[in-house]
This record gives sequence, structure tokens and C-alpha cells, in this order.
Amino acid sequence: MKKLFLISLTLIGLTQVGLSAIVQTTQYSTDSWSSTPWSSRVSSSDLINAGQSTLSSSSATTPNFGAGGMNDGSSSFYNFDQNTFYRVDEGQFPAVATYDLDTSINALGYDITSVESFMGWWENMLHQANQTYTVEVSTVGNAGYTLLTTVDYTPFDANTYGSNTEPYGYHYSHVEIADNTGILASGVDSIRFTFSAPEYGVISGAPGTVIRELDVYGAPTAVPEPASIAMLCVVSALGFFIRRRFFDK
Repeated sequence: MKKLFLISLTLIGLTQVGLSAIVQTTQYSTDSWSSTPWSSRVSSSDLINAGQSTLSSSSATTPNFGAGGMNDGSSSFYNFDQNTFYRVDEGQFPAVATYDLDTSINALGYDITSVESFMGWWENMLHQANQTYTVEVSTVGNAGYTLLTTVDYTPFDANTYGSNTEPYGYHYSHVEIADNTGILASGVDSIRFTFSAPEYGVISGAPGTVIRELDVYGAPTAVPEPASIAMLCVVSALGFFIRRRFFDK
């Protein structure tokens, strides 16, 4: 009887965990002379955008140009200062960008609801639009980072498109990361992106990754309502009673 009870609790826990799943939505484009086909989606007011009160500080390993291009609210298609370029042949991978969120007012951290990344360049190697990176989060009270998801989206390769160095190739990509429950992570105080070198075939020009913009959406983690706290206390007390009743005899 006691064993059956334990199994039931375990199955309930697994069912609850299984309800949550991260969903990645991917897109690519070869449209000509575009600020990016998804420029209307680029935000200048997301959690990590430069100048936002929600961003406490940021840091990044040294790119070929413009570390600030990752969170400046722009997806300009040819302005060096508004894009971030990491090069394979200059040993710039893995490349890391970290964004610390402000918890001086929002002490419980932030609920992250989605992450979007925009990559690609307007006239160079097509693999610069491929997206290979991980997203990690740190939560309030925990110094380390936990892996949230891994992105491996490589729509452009020399075998498919014939050449890695098409002039004016206009290769762009967009990835959106979300969760079917609506929240990717709660209590977050820092988010870290680690980019790995993109796969490429014919080597000519400048192999690497051009990051046009990173957007992180969310809101301050809410203080639990008194009713929720009371319910938690009841559940805890019930669990304690069950343990005493069934297992401490």
C-alpha cells in the first residue's frame, strides 16, 4: 500500500514536469537589400537593450566589430557599428555575451518569456547567418548558470547554395525561443549567450557569425499573493502529516 502511494506521487511529479516544453521557431531569408525581413520584430525596449532600466550591466568577449550591436535595438543590414561580428579565423569562438539584469528594485528577478536572435550579413559568406549558440540563465540567490536551451540552426551551407561567397547574397536568419507554458525561466538575474563557430564549406573571405540583434522579453517576477503563500503552507503541512501518518510508524 505504501509503495503504491509513493509511485503515485512520482507519476504526478513527472506529469507536471512534462507539461513544460521549450519551442524554437526558425526562419531564413534571401531577400535583397533588407534591413532584415523581420526588422519590425526587433525591439529597443526589451530587458537587455542598452539603456533600459532593467539592464544592470553587460560584457562580451572581443568581436571583430561592435559588441554593442547585439543589444542596441537595431538590425541595420550594413552598418558595422550596429552589428556584432565574430570571426573563426581570428580565434574569436567560443564567443560569450552576458547580460546582468537589475535587481535593485525587482529583487526577485525576472520571468523570461521569450528570446529572439537575428543574424546574417548583406554581401558576404552565407554561413554568417547560421545560428549555433547556447542560452544559460542565473537566478537570484544562485551564482552559477543553468542551461536553458541550445540553438543549432544552420539553413545555409555551400552544398545547398553552391558557393559560400556569393556577392550580395543577402542571407538572414531569425530564431525565437519560447515555452508552451508562457515562461522560460523565473527569478532570473542574468542571461548568458555562448556562440560556437558556424559550420561552413568553401573557405574564402571571412568565416564567422554576424549577430544583428538579441532580444530578451519578460517581466519582473511577481511577489506571491497571500493566498498562494497560504496554499503552499497548507500543502507543506499536508505533506508533513502524510509522512508522519504513513511512514513514521
